[in-house]
Amino acid sequence: MKNEKKFTIADLWYTFLALALPVICVSGASPIPFALRPYLIYATGIGFVLAFIFSGIKIRLNSVTVLGFLLVSYMSISLFYSYDAAATKSLMFIYICSFTLLFTDMPTDKFELVLKICYVFCIVMAFSIIISVFINNCMLRFFSFIVNPQHSPSITAAIQRELSEGTYSGFVRERTDAAFVMNVGIAISYSKFFSQGKLKKLDVFFLAIFIIAMIFTGKRMLFVVSVICFAIFMLISNIKNRFFKTSVIVLLAVSLVFMASMFVPQVSSFLSRFLDSENLSTIGQRDMLWNSMISMFKSNPVFGAGLNSFNSYAYNHGLLVGNREWTYNGHNSYLQFLAELGVVGFAILVMFIAVAFYTSIKLLKAVRDNRLYSKIVYFSVYIQVLIAVYALTGNPLYSRQMVVMWFLSIGMVNSIYYKLNPVTEKRMFGRKERLYGIE
Repeated sequence: MKNEKKFTIADLWYTFLALALPVICVSGASPIPFALRPYLIYATGIGFVLAFIFSGIKIRLNSVTVLGFLLVSYMSISLFYSYDAAATKSLMFIYICSFTLLFTDMPTDKFELVLKICYVFCIVMAFSIIISVFINNCMLRFFSFIVNPQHSPSITAAIQRELSEGTYSGFVRERTDAAFVMNVGIAISYSKFFSQGKLKKLDVFFLAIFIIAMIFTGKRMLFVVSVICFAIFMLISNIKNRFFKTSVIVLLAVSLVFMASMFVPQVSSFLSRFLDSENLSTIGQRDMLWNSMISMFKSNPVFGAGLNSFNSYAYNHGLLVGNREWTYNGHNSYLQFLAELGVVGFAILVMFIAVAFYTSIKLLKAVRDNRLYSKIVYFSVYIQVLIAVYALTGNPLYSRQMVVMWFLSIGMVNSIYYKLNPVTEKRMFGRKERLYGIE
């Protein structure tokens, strides 16, 4: 009877994760999912604690999980000296709850379910972006019950501002989040292709839809991520005739984009923005933000000024937007972490990113012949590259949904490693690791 209770609690938690994680990560920034997101993230953390206590969820210590623990611990410590304790506490809890996903040893079919539900979300969001291009003010005219159910003037203004810039976000309601969701869709498509060596015709169609929709968001760096990941996967995959297939795919993609630029003004606008050397050289006029973060770092170089405190620091040092506090972070997560957590916290972050990526690449080579495992690991590698690259010019380490997806992707790799090596003590990367848990 005791074992049945343990099984039931763990199974309920895994089912909750399979349903909640897609909502957390790819449901967009419309008011309803935006409001639900923090509660679902907190429920994820609480669910882990309950499953650990009553169902024997294992705490597996290795180089990745130890570095993850050091990272969230240091974030928590920064609360005591933070420049903005309330902001630190808010993001700190997101990281703590996300950290529990490193130990999420879900059955493989549950991981697959997460990806399938995410895939459906991504498809719906992609079509909503594309129809927005061709139907004037589509979201506010026909889908306000999704993107702005309370008819908020600020949301209306934000959507109209995006439209005036020639960018679109559809049901997602914010173009950075929209580009991220499209990247998740592309990650799933790539994982199918590189694990199976081919894609079904319908999946090829959806991949094209994701790429086109992402172009319409106007986010250059997130577009570049999809190209970088494709190149990485081509180099490490064991697909036959991969270079020939790559050449064909690249030529088709270039031809498609070129043709689209001739008939769809928004694509031409994106290409012009992408190739604007002046815009590229100034990285969107973000010098002021980065100078402010450098100043913040110089005032607290070793330990930083506290997680998520840059916005308050910038405001109190004269950086205003419409006479209001700056709330959009520094558009360079690495530099912001350096300013907020100092050299110590920044070093832990870089080691965590590097070791997790190295672990994933090493595991990917070991599971090449297992289609299901390699599919999940390819997806994980894509998400890790996305976070690492976009952090150069964006705020992925301060986005709830991106942080959760990042830790989930690393947790997937941990889970598969232990499925391949189901022992209580194992050497990994030259270090001995042990498995701790309630048996």
